[in-house]
Amino acid sequence: MLNHKNNFYCYFVLTNKIDFCIVIVSKEIKNMYDNQKEVRKQILDCIGCIAAVITILAYLVLCINSVWSFLDATTFVYKVLLAVKTWAPLVVVGIVGWEFVADKHLAVRILFYAAIALLVIFMFFPSTWTQVVGFVK
Repeated sequence: MLNHKNNFYCYFVLTNKIDFCIVIVSKEIKNMYDNQKEVRKQILDCIGCIAAVITILAYLVLCINSVWSFLDATTFVYKVLLAVKTWAPLVVVGIVGWEFVADKHLAVRILFYAAIALLVIFMFFPSTWTQVVGFVK
């Protein structure tokens, strides 16, 4: 007799029932794995929504500030908003992309992670970033 973690028991007999028990245990493990994937998707979805709301609010405040100038360019809040303006879209794209490629083939995940890493590296070199953005425009 085999005791599974979820109080699931398989009786092993020297017949074809062994194959049946192995299949049942595999289904239990598969259900646990599916539950973990569902929890991961919910967590990533929640983080993505929060990041998207923060991005929209930062852009909204910066647009309003461009019209009425209530924040000075030297204040800490303005500098934080500029940093959020730069990095938040990449964070949102990264989280949504991570959620998308989590269930894909390993090669697709590696390509996505490499593309995100390349973007982050380019953002640390302003001259390269302005050339890329200028080329796209």
